[in-house]
Amino acid sequence: MKSFRYPDVMVSCEENRRYKDMCESATVLVEVLSESTELTDRLYKSAEYRHILKSTDGEYLVVDPDRPIIEKRMWHNGRFEVVATYGSGDQVVLDSIKLKLSMDDIYI
Repeated sequence: MKSFRYPDVMVSCEENRRYKDMCESATVLVEVLSESTELTDRLYKSAEYRHILKSTDGEYLVVDPDRPIIEKRMWHNGRFEVVATYGSGDQVVLDSIKLKLSMDDIYI
């Protein structure tokens, strides 16, 4: 039996889904870190999420719930690379969906 993990937030622009309860490609994934599972969140889940983002060149956000830090990762040369790190006062830029979010609004 195969298992699937889903991120905390997922934005999908799929028009023709094969399955109602499973997303095969996404444009943005967001993973909120948990103290007890941070290693799993950072390493293992990202490896599993690659198939969801690979076809869309999507963006993967790793969010620290305790401090205003968000890493933006993108799939490049066979792995996720951190392409931006946002902190207090910054704007999180999601080019794939043409959206900017204020870090100060996210961490109220």
